[in-house]
Amino acid sequence: MILSFLTALLSLTFHEIGTAQIDNFDDGNDNGWQRFDPISSVIGSNWVTFDASSKALNIKASGQNLNPQLGPSRGAVFRPDIYSDFWISADIVDWDPSQRQAIGILARIQPNPSLGNAQGYLLSFQPQENDIQITRLVGEQPDGYIGDDPPLTIQPQPSEGVRLVFIGQGNLLTGRAYSLSEPNLLLAESSGTDNSFSQGVAGLLAFDFSTGGNSPIDATFDNYAAGAEEPYQFGTIGARVEDGNLLIDFLSKPGSFYAIDQSTNLKEWIEVDDGIEGSTGSDRTTAQIPFVAGSKLFFRIRKQ
Repeated sequence: MILSFLTALLSLTFHEIGTAQIDNFDDGNDNGWQRFDPISSVIGSNWVTFDASSKALNIKASGQNLNPQLGPSRGAVFRPDIYSDFWISADIVDWDPSQRQAIGILARIQPNPSLGNAQGYLLSFQPQENDIQITRLVGEQPDGYIGDDPPLTIQPQPSEGVRLVFIGQGNLLTGRAYSLSEPNLLLAESSGTDNSFSQGVAGLLAFDFSTGGNSPIDATFDNYAAGAEEPYQFGTIGARVEDGNLLIDFLSKPGSFYAIDQSTNLKEWIEVDDGIEGSTGSDRTTAQIPFVAGSKLFFRIRKQ
Protein backbone atom coordinates (compact mmCIF):
# COMPACT_ATOMS: atom_id res chain seq x y z
CA MET A 1 0.00 0.00 0.00
CA ILE A 2 1.36 3.43 -0.98
CA LEU A 3 1.17 6.85 0.60
CA SER A 4 1.42 9.75 -1.88
CA PHE A 5 1.73 13.44 -1.10
CA LEU A 6 2.45 16.77 -2.77
CA THR A 7 5.52 18.60 -1.53
CA ALA A 8 3.27 21.35 -0.19
CA LEU A 9 1.22 18.87 1.84
CA LEU A 10 2.61 18.59 5.34
CA SER A 11 0.69 15.76 6.95
CA LEU A 12 -1.30 12.68 6.16
CA THR A 13 -2.14 9.50 8.04
CA PHE A 14 -1.57 6.01 6.65
CA HIS A 15 -2.03 2.50 7.98
CA GLU A 16 -0.12 -0.57 6.91
CA ILE A 17 -2.77 -3.29 6.85
CA GLY A 18 -0.83 -6.22 5.42
CA THR A 19 -3.17 -9.06 4.48
CA ALA A 20 -6.22 -7.62 6.22
CA GLN A 21 -9.57 -7.00 4.59
CA ILE A 22 -10.02 -3.46 3.29
CA ASP A 23 -12.97 -1.84 1.51
CA ASN A 24 -13.45 1.88 0.91
CA PHE A 25 -16.33 1.21 -1.52
CA ASP A 26 -14.67 3.41 -4.15
CA ASP A 27 -15.67 0.81 -6.73
CA GLY A 28 -19.31 1.79 -6.09
CA ASN A 29 -20.47 -1.67 -5.02
CA ASP A 30 -20.51 -4.06 -2.07
CA ASN A 31 -19.06 -7.06 -3.88
CA GLY A 32 -17.45 -9.49 -1.46
CA TRP A 33 -19.97 -8.78 1.30
CA GLN A 34 -22.79 -11.07 2.40
CA ARG A 35 -25.98 -9.07 2.88
CA PHE A 36 -28.11 -9.80 5.93
CA ASP A 37 -31.76 -8.79 5.53
CA PRO A 38 -33.64 -11.15 7.89
CA ILE A 39 -37.11 -9.67 7.35
CA SER A 40 -36.88 -10.37 3.62
CA SER A 41 -36.76 -14.11 4.32
CA VAL A 42 -40.38 -13.90 5.53
CA ILE A 43 -41.94 -11.29 3.25
CA GLY A 44 -40.37 -12.68 0.07
CA SER A 45 -38.86 -9.39 -1.12
CA ASN A 46 -36.04 -7.10 -0.09
CA TRP A 47 -36.72 -5.07 3.02
CA VAL A 48 -33.35 -3.38 3.39
CA THR A 49 -31.55 -1.52 0.62
CA PHE A 50 -27.76 -1.73 0.39
CA ASP A 51 -26.32 0.99 -1.83
CA ALA A 52 -22.63 1.78 -2.38
CA SER A 53 -23.08 3.91 -5.52
CA SER A 54 -21.96 7.03 -3.58
CA LYS A 55 -18.62 5.25 -2.86
CA ALA A 56 -19.76 4.57 0.70
CA LEU A 57 -22.17 1.86 1.84
CA ASN A 58 -25.65 3.02 2.85
CA ILE A 59 -27.93 0.63 4.77
CA LYS A 60 -31.53 1.83 4.77
CA ALA A 61 -35.04 0.51 5.47
CA SER A 62 -38.49 1.74 6.41
CA GLY A 63 -39.98 1.33 9.86
CA GLN A 64 -41.18 -2.24 10.40
CA ASN A 65 -44.97 -2.14 10.80
CA LEU A 66 -45.83 -5.45 9.12
CA ASN A 67 -45.62 -7.84 12.05
CA PRO A 68 -44.10 -7.16 15.48
CA GLN A 69 -42.81 -10.74 15.60
CA LEU A 70 -40.37 -9.90 12.80
CA GLY A 71 -38.60 -7.44 15.06
CA PRO A 72 -37.41 -3.95 14.19
CA SER A 73 -35.78 -2.91 10.94
CA ARG A 74 -32.14 -3.99 10.77
CA GLY A 75 -29.62 -4.72 8.09
CA ALA A 76 -26.04 -5.90 8.08
CA VAL A 77 -23.22 -6.98 5.79
CA PHE A 78 -20.53 -9.55 6.55
CA ARG A 79 -17.12 -10.49 5.21
CA PRO A 80 -16.40 -14.24 5.01
CA ASP A 81 -13.06 -14.42 6.86
CA ILE A 82 -13.18 -15.92 10.35
CA TYR A 83 -11.21 -14.20 13.11
CA SER A 84 -10.41 -15.20 16.67
CA ASP A 85 -8.39 -12.17 17.77
CA PHE A 86 -9.47 -9.20 15.68
CA TRP A 87 -8.98 -5.49 14.95
CA ILE A 88 -11.82 -3.88 12.99
CA SER A 89 -12.20 -0.25 12.00
CA ALA A 90 -15.02 1.51 10.13
CA ASP A 91 -16.12 5.08 9.58
CA ILE A 92 -19.76 6.02 10.08
CA VAL A 93 -19.97 8.95 7.69
CA ASP A 94 -23.69 9.71 7.71
CA TRP A 95 -26.93 8.81 9.49
CA ASP A 96 -30.47 10.06 9.94
CA PRO A 97 -30.30 12.08 13.18
CA SER A 98 -34.08 12.04 13.58
CA GLN A 99 -34.08 8.27 14.15
CA ARG A 100 -32.91 6.39 17.24
CA GLN A 101 -30.48 3.85 15.82
CA ALA A 102 -27.63 1.59 16.88
CA ILE A 103 -24.93 1.71 14.20
CA GLY A 104 -21.74 -0.25 14.39
CA ILE A 105 -19.34 -3.13 13.94
CA LEU A 106 -20.14 -6.83 14.35
CA ALA A 107 -17.44 -9.31 15.41
CA ARG A 108 -17.20 -13.05 16.09
CA ILE A 109 -20.64 -13.51 14.57
CA GLN A 110 -21.35 -17.18 14.06
CA PRO A 111 -21.41 -17.93 10.31
CA ASN A 112 -24.64 -17.95 8.29
CA PRO A 113 -26.85 -15.82 10.56
CA SER A 114 -30.58 -15.87 9.88
CA LEU A 115 -33.83 -14.45 11.23
CA GLY A 116 -33.76 -14.90 15.00
CA ASN A 117 -30.38 -16.63 14.84
CA ALA A 118 -27.40 -14.29 15.02
CA GLN A 119 -24.83 -14.70 17.77
CA GLY A 120 -21.69 -12.72 18.52
CA TYR A 121 -20.63 -9.22 19.56
CA LEU A 122 -21.61 -5.71 18.50
CA LEU A 123 -19.82 -2.43 19.11
CA SER A 124 -22.40 0.25 18.42
CA PHE A 125 -22.65 4.01 18.33
CA GLN A 126 -26.00 5.44 19.42
CA PRO A 127 -26.15 8.96 17.88
CA GLN A 128 -29.11 10.20 19.92
CA GLU A 129 -27.60 8.95 23.19
CA ASN A 130 -24.11 9.94 21.92
CA ASP A 131 -22.49 6.87 23.48
CA ILE A 132 -20.90 3.57 22.51
CA GLN A 133 -21.71 0.11 23.80
CA ILE A 134 -20.43 -3.47 23.45
CA THR A 135 -23.31 -5.94 23.31
CA ARG A 136 -23.41 -9.73 23.43
CA LEU A 137 -25.96 -10.92 20.86
CA VAL A 138 -27.83 -14.21 21.20
CA GLY A 139 -30.72 -15.06 18.89
CA GLU A 140 -30.47 -11.60 17.32
CA GLN A 141 -31.24 -10.10 20.73
CA PRO A 142 -29.09 -8.29 23.32
CA ASP A 143 -27.98 -10.80 25.94
CA GLY A 144 -25.87 -8.62 28.15
CA TYR A 145 -23.38 -5.79 27.87
CA ILE A 146 -19.60 -5.87 28.18
CA GLY A 147 -18.01 -2.87 29.85
CA ASP A 148 -19.88 0.38 30.29
CA ASP A 149 -21.55 2.70 27.76
CA PRO A 150 -19.45 5.89 27.91
CA PRO A 151 -20.64 9.09 26.24
CA LEU A 152 -18.47 10.66 23.56
CA THR A 153 -16.60 13.76 24.71
CA ILE A 154 -18.11 15.69 21.80
CA GLN A 155 -21.29 14.96 19.84
CA PRO A 156 -20.44 14.29 16.18
CA GLN A 157 -22.94 15.42 13.59
CA PRO A 158 -23.72 13.34 10.50
CA SER A 159 -21.67 15.74 8.38
CA GLU A 160 -18.66 15.14 10.68
CA GLY A 161 -18.88 11.37 11.17
CA VAL A 162 -17.19 9.11 13.69
CA ARG A 163 -14.72 6.22 13.46
CA LEU A 164 -15.31 3.04 15.46
CA VAL A 165 -12.53 0.59 16.30
CA PHE A 166 -13.40 -2.80 17.79
CA ILE A 167 -10.61 -4.99 19.20
CA GLY A 168 -10.76 -8.54 20.53
CA GLN A 169 -7.79 -10.22 22.21
CA GLY A 170 -8.84 -13.49 23.76
CA ASN A 171 -11.76 -12.73 26.05
CA LEU A 172 -10.89 -9.02 26.30
CA LEU A 173 -13.08 -6.80 24.12
CA THR A 174 -12.38 -3.09 23.58
CA GLY A 175 -14.43 -0.53 21.70
CA ARG A 176 -13.30 2.98 20.79
CA ALA A 177 -14.74 5.99 19.02
CA TYR A 178 -12.54 8.57 17.29
CA SER A 179 -13.05 11.90 15.60
CA LEU A 180 -12.80 11.77 11.81
CA SER A 181 -11.45 15.31 11.55
CA GLU A 182 -8.77 14.57 14.19
CA PRO A 183 -8.06 10.83 13.75
CA ASN A 184 -5.96 10.55 16.92
CA LEU A 185 -8.62 12.20 19.11
CA LEU A 186 -10.20 9.47 21.23
CA LEU A 187 -13.82 10.34 22.02
CA ALA A 188 -14.84 7.30 24.07
CA GLU A 189 -13.55 3.87 25.10
CA SER A 190 -15.17 0.85 26.71
CA SER A 191 -13.74 -2.58 27.51
CA GLY A 192 -14.58 -5.75 29.35
CA THR A 193 -14.25 -9.52 29.22
CA ASP A 194 -16.59 -12.21 27.92
CA ASN A 195 -16.09 -15.88 27.06
CA SER A 196 -19.22 -16.54 25.00
CA PHE A 197 -17.71 -16.48 21.50
CA SER A 198 -14.12 -17.24 20.56
CA GLN A 199 -14.27 -16.72 16.79
CA GLY A 200 -16.53 -15.71 13.93
CA VAL A 201 -17.03 -13.36 11.01
CA ALA A 202 -17.13 -9.56 11.07
CA GLY A 203 -19.41 -6.96 9.55
CA LEU A 204 -21.40 -3.74 9.77
CA LEU A 205 -24.89 -3.18 11.18
CA ALA A 206 -27.66 -0.59 11.33
CA PHE A 207 -30.46 -1.39 13.82
CA ASP A 208 -33.70 0.39 14.78
CA PHE A 209 -33.21 1.24 18.46
CA SER A 210 -36.48 3.15 18.92
CA THR A 211 -38.82 2.47 21.81
CA GLY A 212 -41.61 1.18 19.58
CA GLY A 213 -39.30 -0.75 17.29
CA ASN A 214 -41.04 0.56 14.19
CA SER A 215 -38.79 3.37 12.99
CA PRO A 216 -36.62 3.57 9.86
CA ILE A 217 -32.88 2.92 9.72
CA ASP A 218 -30.49 4.96 7.59
CA ALA A 219 -26.71 4.83 8.12
CA THR A 220 -23.68 5.04 5.83
CA PHE A 221 -20.30 3.34 6.30
CA ASP A 222 -16.89 3.85 4.72
CA ASN A 223 -13.22 2.84 5.04
CA TYR A 224 -13.70 -0.62 6.49
CA ALA A 225 -10.55 -2.47 7.56
CA ALA A 226 -10.16 -5.68 9.53
CA GLY A 227 -7.33 -7.97 10.55
CA ALA A 228 -6.18 -10.33 13.26
CA GLU A 229 -4.20 -7.56 14.99
CA GLU A 230 -3.94 -3.79 15.05
CA PRO A 231 -1.95 -2.59 12.04
CA TYR A 232 1.22 -0.59 12.43
CA GLN A 233 0.49 3.10 12.01
CA PHE A 234 2.80 5.32 9.94
CA GLY A 235 1.16 8.43 11.36
CA THR A 236 2.04 11.96 10.25
CA ILE A 237 4.23 12.65 7.20
CA GLY A 238 6.25 15.86 6.95
CA ALA A 239 8.16 17.41 4.03
CA ARG A 240 10.46 20.44 3.99
CA VAL A 241 13.16 21.94 1.75
CA GLU A 242 16.58 22.73 3.23
CA ASP A 243 19.82 23.61 1.38
CA GLY A 244 18.56 22.36 -1.96
CA ASN A 245 17.30 19.04 -0.59
CA LEU A 246 13.84 17.80 0.14
CA LEU A 247 13.71 16.23 3.60
CA ILE A 248 10.88 13.78 4.05
CA ASP A 249 10.03 12.74 7.60
CA PHE A 250 7.86 9.68 8.08
CA LEU A 251 7.01 7.37 10.91
CA SER A 252 8.65 4.05 10.20
CA LYS A 253 9.19 0.60 11.57
CA PRO A 254 12.75 -0.31 12.66
CA GLY A 255 14.18 -3.01 10.42
CA SER A 256 11.74 -2.31 7.57
CA PHE A 257 12.91 -0.83 4.26
CA TYR A 258 11.24 1.87 2.18
CA ALA A 259 11.55 3.45 -1.27
CA ILE A 260 10.64 6.89 -2.61
CA ASP A 261 9.13 7.47 -6.06
CA GLN A 262 8.70 10.79 -7.86
CA SER A 263 6.13 11.95 -10.45
CA THR A 264 5.10 15.11 -12.26
CA ASN A 265 1.59 13.89 -13.16
CA LEU A 266 0.62 11.12 -10.70
CA LYS A 267 0.70 8.66 -13.63
CA GLU A 268 4.34 7.89 -14.44
CA TRP A 269 6.59 7.26 -11.44
CA ILE A 270 10.40 7.15 -11.20
CA GLU A 271 12.17 5.61 -8.23
CA VAL A 272 14.56 8.18 -6.73
CA ASP A 273 15.73 6.29 -3.66
CA ASP A 274 15.35 2.83 -2.19
CA GLY A 275 16.71 0.66 0.59
CA ILE A 276 15.87 3.34 3.17
CA GLU A 277 15.96 1.48 6.47
CA GLY A 278 13.65 2.48 9.30
CA SER A 279 15.74 4.14 12.00
CA THR A 280 16.86 1.84 14.81
CA GLY A 281 15.39 2.73 18.18
CA SER A 282 12.98 5.27 16.72
CA ASP A 283 9.64 5.39 14.96
CA ARG A 284 10.78 8.28 12.71
CA THR A 285 13.03 8.28 9.66
CA THR A 286 14.19 11.22 7.54
CA ALA A 287 14.99 10.69 3.85
CA GLN A 288 16.90 13.28 1.83
CA ILE A 289 16.65 13.76 -1.95
CA PRO A 290 17.77 16.59 -4.28
CA PHE A 291 15.10 19.16 -5.01
CA VAL A 292 14.84 22.39 -7.00
CA ALA A 293 12.83 25.05 -5.20
CA GLY A 294 9.63 25.91 -7.03
CA SER A 295 9.27 22.49 -8.62
CA LYS A 296 5.83 20.92 -8.68
CA LEU A 297 6.42 17.28 -7.88
CA PHE A 298 4.57 14.45 -6.25
CA PHE A 299 6.27 11.85 -4.07
CA ARG A 300 5.17 8.55 -2.66
CA ILE A 301 6.71 6.33 -0.02
CA ARG A 302 6.27 2.59 -0.28
CA LYS A 303 7.37 -0.24 1.94
CA GLN A 304 9.69 -2.67 0.16
